[in-house]
Amino acid sequence: MGLHTFSVTSPKFSALVSAQFAKTLRAFSTLLFPENCPGCGQLDTLLCDRCRGLFLRPPTSVGAAISLDEEVDKIWTLCPYRGAGRKVVLAMKHSRSYYYQQLPFFFGAVAGKSLAASFPRPVLVCPAPSTFRFGKTAISSTAGRLAAGITSSLVGAGVEARLSGLLELKPGSKKQAGRRFEERIRGRTGSMRIASKADFDFSGEILLVDDVITTGATIREAVRVINEEQAQVKAVFSLSVAERNLKTG
Repeated sequence: MGLHTFSVTSPKFSALVSAQFAKTLRAFSTLLFPENCPGCGQLDTLLCDRCRGLFLRPPTSVGAAISLDEEVDKIWTLCPYRGAGRKVVLAMKHSRSYYYQQLPFFFGAVAGKSLAASFPRPVLVCPAPSTFRFGKTAISSTAGRLAAGITSSLVGAGVEARLSGLLELKPGSKKQAGRRFEERIRGRTGSMRIASKADFDFSGEILLVDDVITTGATIREAVRVINEEQAQVKAVFSLSVAERNLKTG
C-alpha cells in the first residue's frame, strides 16, 4: 500500500516540514537581524523607495576628469558615488543576496529606455571587466548584470543591440578596491585584452558599461584597448561616479 500524503516517511511530508522549518528560521533570523535598507538603514525593507529612486532617475551626462578618446560622445550615470547611493552600490557589488544581485539588471533595464534614442545603429553593450576569472560569462559581475539589463531594454525598444563579453583582464590583474588614485591608474594600464573579436562582425560601436567609476582608470584602459581594434566606444554608462574624479557637464 502506498504512503499517505501526510505519512511521516513520505517525501511530501518531509518537504512540508522542511518548508515550515525554513520559514520559522527566516522569521527568527529577522528578529535577531532585521532587514534594513543598505542606503539609509530603514528597517523592514531591503531597499526603501527613496534609495531606490536614486537609481530610477533619467541618466545624467558627466565629463571625465581624466582624458578619454574624443570620440566618446557621452558618459552617463545615475547618481554620485557618495552617501546612500554609495552604500546601495556596495550592496549590489558585495552582497550575496539574490535581491541585491538582481538590482543592477533592473536598474539597467529602466535606464536603457532613456538611452535607446542615442543608438540609431547597431551597438555592442560591453561590461568593463573587474576581476580575472576562468569560466565566467559576460553577466557574472555587477557590471555584467547592469549591461544585460540595458541590452534587454534597448532590444525591446527596437535597437539592434548585443551583450558582449568583449573585454577581459589579463591573468595576474588585481582588483582596484582599496587602491589610491595613482595606484589605480598604474594598475589598469596594460591590464586588458580583447576576448572576442568575432563580435566586431555585429558592430564596431560600443556602449561600455561599468558599475562604478572612481578614478576612471578602468574606463580609460577599456577605451584604449577597444579603439586599437579599429572599433569605437561611443558612450559609457555607470551606476555611480565619484564626484572628485569626474566633472559635471
